[in-house]
Amino acid sequence: MSRYSSGTRVGSPAAVCRPPSIARSSVWSASFSVARSAISARIAAICSWRAGPGGAARAVSVIASSSVASPSMRVARALSATTCAWASLAADPGVGGPASLTTHDSSSHHTISTLLILALCILPGCTRPPDAALYAEALSAGGLDQAQSACARIRDARLRGDCRVAALEAWEQADPAQCEAIDDGLWRDECTFLAAERLWSRQAHAEAVAACHQTRFSRHCVWHLLQDEAEAAADETPASAEARMLPFLRVETRLPDAGKQFWALWFRLQARARRPVDGAACDGLIEEDRCGAGLEHYLHEVLSARRRAGSPVCDAPTGDGWARGPRLEASVARWVEHHCRR
Repeated sequence: MSRYSSGTRVGSPAAVCRPPSIARSSVWSASFSVARSAISARIAAICSWRAGPGGAARAVSVIASSSVASPSMRVARALSATTCAWASLAADPGVGGPASLTTHDSSSHHTISTLLILALCILPGCTRPPDAALYAEALSAGGLDQAQSACARIRDARLRGDCRVAALEAWEQADPAQCEAIDDGLWRDECTFLAAERLWSRQAHAEAVAACHQTRFSRHCVWHLLQDEAEAAADETPASAEARMLPFLRVETRLPDAGKQFWALWFRLQARARRPVDGAACDGLIEEDRCGAGLEHYLHEVLSARRRAGSPVCDAPTGDGWARGPRLEASVARWVEHHCRR
């Protein structure tokens, strides 16, 4: 499903503000600053996009539902969404913004809305770039060629690349060849990440993984494909789940034992859904040993976490919903032998 839907842009672009600055954390990737700048530009454009009544609410929904490749980019977009939400809601009385909760007087309503937007725009970096209007034009274009034409006129390289990615995603045309035309490296990689998802969904498994390996997010990209398949298989039988796992064994994923990782995810999802965690699920599968290894990985992960939390797990090495059986009990015994009998 695309992130954006076409529509008619109404009114002139509003003032555009960058999101508030935040403290950096060592767990964020080195690309955080670049990603935050690019995403701030995207939010600037979306904040200016008002497609009639409720347009601001849709803009905020777009931001909240958008997916990007790297964790740092997701953090930056979430922060930007906060600022955009307040500015957009205040500017759009039709969605019951914060000003409408304060007074029912029309003149007071608009005064408060204006003051709120001005207050946000006093923040450092507030501008009215023409690039935002071009981005908004691309979002409301009637077709991919029209959207890409608007994107091409954007002067800022990062926003131009972001715009091209948004257009390709909106018309579901992302593929590695199209992505190569994007001159900003970060958004070219984001486009290729989306292309990999599209290729995998079309059963072009080798091409999808090869696309992942072209990006700086290589392992994260492949892991995302694996996670998507495990989540899709969560409500399926073990045999159906294995059918989703097997393609990862036929391509060079560069993940350490993708099969084991898939099954560890699958068993974790069973526990989360309060279904039995049963080693018998592996019985009779083509890759039974990989399933067993995934089960053991999940069990040991849970037991180790409980031990770190101070639980007397060595005295009662079990978990909620664990079904007793030879495979599960053997895995638990190996953990006890390693952690409790020294």
